[in-house]
Amino acid sequence: MVGPTGEHHGGTQMIEFTFPELPEESLSLSLDRTGRSSGDPVPTGPPLEGRVSLGGPLAVPVTSAYTADDKDLAAFVEQEAARAVYHVVHLAVAMAPEPKAPRLDSVRVELDLSAHGVPAASVEDPPIAWSMAPSKIKDEVEIGTTLRLGPQLKIAPVQATLGEISRTRTVRRSRPLLEAVGELSARPRWVMRGTKDVPLTGSQRLVLVVRVPIGIVAEVATTVHASVVKGSILRRYVRQLPGALSLSTVV
Repeated sequence: MVGPTGEHHGGTQMIEFTFPELPEESLSLSLDRTGRSSGDPVPTGPPLEGRVSLGGPLAVPVTSAYTADDKDLAAFVEQEAARAVYHVVHLAVAMAPEPKAPRLDSVRVELDLSAHGVPAASVEDPPIAWSMAPSKIKDEVEIGTTLRLGPQLKIAPVQATLGEISRTRTVRRSRPLLEAVGELSARPRWVMRGTKDVPLTGSQRLVLVVRVPIGIVAEVATTVHASVVKGSILRRYVRQLPGALSLSTVV
């Protein structure tokens, strides 16, 4: 388990946790044949190899031990105990810098939350993405190795000061444009896009808190989409990870 630590920030105590190690596996993505108009030719071609890697998903249940150092968060989890259990889910996605062509235009990491295989839309109180991070990246940013959980399990990035840099190992570099979509829904996803000035390369950690209502076992199916541009042609690829991550309400 990834061990959190409790710290006070601006009068509010928040749990700080370190990203776990997530070995990344290079993905082979097949041409995406969905979304075609009637009569359009079926795209053919080799898979997209060696451009996108994924680590995780890895889930850490939010237990009483997890929240022991934060009274407000512990109170929230205890208050919710009769209704739901929460899990912190970690992923890591990496985009290879080579080859430069065809240009990697976008990568989307999509999670589909269901109740033991039953679509969330068919469940009265479905599992949902309670909180997601990062929510948006626009340009060059400070990158830390830690995040914090607020009083209601909302994820907050660490804002490092000069005195904290050695502890959080903060560096500054460009990251691809990114946006989280689907918070408070059963279909959370992160969309990353490159530009001619900021190529879609490097690695990115993704974290979400999943709320699982009592009485169900949630399953998390992961799908990775990617698109490349060669000249004026856009080609889309997809890979659904085999198996689903299971999130139980018994922790």
